[in-house]
Amino acid sequence: MDVLSTLERFADGAPTGVRLYAERCVHDFDAFATCRACVDECPVGALQPDDGIALDAAACIGCGACVHTCPVGAFEARDETQDVLRCAARVRDQGAIALLCAAHPPIDRGVRPVDAAIVVEGCLAALGPSAYAALAALGITQIDVYLDACETCPLAPACASIERTLDKARAALRPWLAANQLATITDVSEPASKPWAIYLAGEPPVERRRLLNPFSGSDANEILDALSVSAVEQSGPKRLPAERLRLLLALDQLPPAGQMLCPAPLGGQTFLRIGADDGCTACGACAKACPTGAIALENDDETQTFHLIHLPAACTGCDACLHLCDPDVLYSRGVPFFSALQSPEDETLASGHFVRCKRCKTRVVEGALNEQGLCEICAFRRANPFGSRIPERVRPLIERQMATKRPLQPAADADSEATADTD
Repeated sequence: MDVLSTLERFADGAPTGVRLYAERCVHDFDAFATCRACVDECPVGALQPDDGIALDAAACIGCGACVHTCPVGAFEARDETQDVLRCAARVRDQGAIALLCAAHPPIDRGVRPVDAAIVVEGCLAALGPSAYAALAALGITQIDVYLDACETCPLAPACASIERTLDKARAALRPWLAANQLATITDVSEPASKPWAIYLAGEPPVERRRLLNPFSGSDANEILDALSVSAVEQSGPKRLPAERLRLLLALDQLPPAGQMLCPAPLGGQTFLRIGADDGCTACGACAKACPTGAIALENDDETQTFHLIHLPAACTGCDACLHLCDPDVLYSRGVPFFSALQSPEDETLASGHFVRCKRCKTRVVEGALNEQGLCEICAFRRANPFGSRIPERVRPLIERQMATKRPLQPAADADSEATADTD
């Protein structure tokens, strides 16, 4: 790896490899969205809200912090985490490693003894909390992250993001690792006496015993396979961001945490339980809007029953379901227990019977039809063939849009009444 060429690429303003897929952004399907996780995390202001989120490629330094911060996986970049894990699995004799970036000046020892130092090609800001959880799942119990040379690095603004990520990782791993086991090293004036071995993340060492015995280290290989995000098939538009998926895979490899609560929400990292009051209309707007499949509406036409279910492990706190619930019955119940992440189970939010409108055949909750067997929308249309109305929930949004003279962006079937009434 040529460190100088990497730094020159940033200095010359060449493409950094970070890609924004605007159609995945919560702002694209939730007109009420207030999410600013990536904007607040970006160390150089390359991300700005502009009828959604806009990426200024010229200003982007490619640190990668936005990739694991976005709750819906709207960003992509080269993922070095699997390389780091593969390398760590080969050098974890005592369960201690050091992490450095490629721009770190040459160093042959650190302030605490470790099995080896692993050098990441890009910025350490690209490693999300799930990377540290995965290292813990591999049996690494001491992770020293060297930030002592960040001040002189072209990507220095990203240092604060690394610190925030480590805080998130400590919170997510508090049942298994003490705070000092995941440490930031900012001063190397008093290094330890024992020199360390240094390996590039993408070039892990080949152990002699593994050459002689191909089955040596099979346990580590099995864990690595279990931590592979790319090996998990996610079909359709509903999918978990790689960051949350890897975190769940890592937690599944760690000992049960018991009845310990997940940490309170931190910027770009939210564990959330959703609740529902009485009044669910079974419209399914929340399930259609949820980008991760954390909420689903199950209908049984044979029994004419519905169940609205929620999977806390898949909920990343984008809040789309809370914003787009027309009867406004959904609410946040706080954080779940770690057990909900380690052994994911659905929770039933609402259930009941449904009937079908005689005109449009749409399912509506039992008791919602009028005397003619029509749903509210069809009844309004029959009484007002050329009329239209704006639902009260949508009215404030339209007024704000009119005040700023910006066109209203459709909310992707967020409100069936609003869609139907303005046809």
